Amino acid sequence: MPFAISMLWSAPEINPYNKKATSIPVLNPINKYGRVFFFSYLGFFIAFWSWYAFPPLLSKSIKADMHLSQNEIANSNIVALCATLLVRFIAGPMCDHFGPRVTFASLLFAGAIPTALAGTAHNAMGLYFIRFFVGILGGTFVPCQVWTTGFFDRNVIGTANALVGGWGNSGGGITYFVMPAIYDSLKADQGLSSHVAWRVSFIVPFIMITACALALLLLTDDTPTGKWSERGATVVSNADQTVGHHASVVPTTGALDDKPATTGSISSSDEKKQERPNSDVESGRGDVQIMDEFQHEVVVKPTLKEGLKVMFSLQTLMLCSGYFCSFGGELAINSILGAYYLKNFPYLGQTQSGRWAAMFGLLNIVTRPLGGFTADLIYKVTGRNLWAKKFWIHFVGVMSGILCIVIGKLDPHNLSELIGLVAVMAIFLEAGNGANFALVPHIHPHANGILSGIVGATGNFGGIIFAIIFRYHKTNYAQVFWIIGIMIIVLNCMFISLIKTLVEAEARAKAETITPKTAKKNELYCQVNEMAALTSIQAFQFYSPTGIHVPPQYDRAFIITSTRFLRRAAKTEVLEESSTLLEDVEMQIGETVVDTDTANEDVEAPQVRDLLEAIVQELEAIHGQYLKDMQFLKSYYGGSHLTADSLEVVMARLAATADLDTARLSIAQMFHQVVEEVAVAGTDFPRRSRDFSKPLRQCMDSLDDDDDED
Repeated sequence: MPFAISMLWSAPEINPYNKKATSIPVLNPINKYGRVFFFSYLGFFIAFWSWYAFPPLLSKSIKADMHLSQNEIANSNIVALCATLLVRFIAGPMCDHFGPRVTFASLLFAGAIPTALAGTAHNAMGLYFIRFFVGILGGTFVPCQVWTTGFFDRNVIGTANALVGGWGNSGGGITYFVMPAIYDSLKADQGLSSHVAWRVSFIVPFIMITACALALLLLTDDTPTGKWSERGATVVSNADQTVGHHASVVPTTGALDDKPATTGSISSSDEKKQERPNSDVESGRGDVQIMDEFQHEVVVKPTLKEGLKVMFSLQTLMLCSGYFCSFGGELAINSILGAYYLKNFPYLGQTQSGRWAAMFGLLNIVTRPLGGFTADLIYKVTGRNLWAKKFWIHFVGVMSGILCIVIGKLDPHNLSELIGLVAVMAIFLEAGNGANFALVPHIHPHANGILSGIVGATGNFGGIIFAIIFRYHKTNYAQVFWIIGIMIIVLNCMFISLIKTLVEAEARAKAETITPKTAKKNELYCQVNEMAALTSIQAFQFYSPTGIHVPPQYDRAFIITSTRFLRRAAKTEVLEESSTLLEDVEMQIGETVVDTDTANEDVEAPQVRDLLEAIVQELEAIHGQYLKDMQFLKSYYGGSHLTADSLEVVMARLAATADLDTARLSIAQMFHQVVEEVAVAGTDFPRRSRDFSKPLRQCMDSLDDDDDED
């Protein structure tokens, strides 16, 4: 979709499936997408301002008032980052559990209290205590990014995340202007002493934080479709309304070689306008793929196992290394830059050196969005290849490292020279922040909060490490610059080499495992695997043999998934005669769906099982080779010999489980694993109840263990 200047204030086009905006209404805070964008960056901006409100006054006024040493000042900078590190780890799962909007407001309220109490500190220990709890505000970055990810689609998410992150980060630059100005005004205009003036100045950010948190809660939504607790049901409902139209949603599996397809969209003149699919989309996308994408759009409640899996995945480590360097470097440099200018140019004084240091943070208004926008651009130019985004992250990382080394080695005592070098270094360093979070939404989208928290916390960890290096080198800032530069280059080059190795390894693995003789068989097994993963979620979530009624739209979604499996099987030419059968079966099922929709009556699960059984019986007549595969599916979805033994036990267990989402996900993952193991081994699917009852019982036991832990 080409850019038009009117997109900045017009109501955005939205994706018909997930209701996410495909453009960014930057200048339209009336529209609900514009409101979320506005409060995302405003909340983070005010939080960052208060988080970094101490450094502009610390090197002179607060230092003199509390009689602080240089080591105590450095220690306070480290303490401020430690709290944020912890909060960002916690904020990620909180976003997935409670939603980013509530998490955002909660962190703002929590950080407002120590901000108001900043003036109560009278010694180094009191300063450490206050700065630690003010550091809670640094954790607002996580819900800021997760919230934006939930409202803006994949084609603009890199730009959206970079804009709110960059404009929010600029609060760290604004504070170098605002806090000294407030302090000077209180002294000159109100006649307050220095001892009192710096303490009173912290009341201003406290008022701003509280007002923003209240407005955020009252004026915005959890998701584009309403309440956070209803996000999953709404996505499936949207699937029913739009499936069958020629529109598409970008698939994201979190895989290393993920190359999503083009995103479809609809147009809207306001929030209430009826959506219509965009015609400029892929027509070859199957509904099975689309249904799979719906599941990926839904953020699931975090579990310890899933959290650890996300944390230690190679994709996560790659993102963490880049953000460790870029944001970690920015935090550490931002906290000492005013002191560095004052050391090299004593004639500037506290206020003037602070203003020059503010430039570093203010550049985020442009540099961080530039990193995200460039990432989105090269992503499109390279055919939506995520590898391009990954290499962009490491390119800007290496460039920022080189410039840090140059600054450290030259240690300029010419003001223009130092300011120029810092500005160029900031362009690459801060663009790296935007580049990282342009990639985050593509990786593990079902756990976006956890991933955002981990990556964000790693950035803070980098800030702590770099701040410790500054602390032990005292005022020898130039030496620390080139040390940091070397660390940044080494980390980025290491992952560039690793990425190349992984690409080659994946290519070799595919070449070795797929041969012409086994390609067709492997492909069919993959399709059965895909069918099983999708329909197990649908079946366990919406169907019950114990009399639970099913809304028609879920019945339709389940049937479409089943028939699309037939279509994909037909295209492999393994079932050459299934095309004719498919037309007959789809016609029969289509009439059933129409009748159901017209009558607006609930459909009981047995009706769906009968339809699926009919499909299996027809497939048996066409191709006996895959009878066991289909028999397995039929049995799993309500075959008589499994009813008493397994299926009713599973459904009853689900009904008694407090956390249904976790239970359903566990069942689906277990079923997916069973099919995958069978596919890899190349053996027959189990036909009898006892062949499948053991893994079912294991799953039930694991759910019981989870309840006991709770």
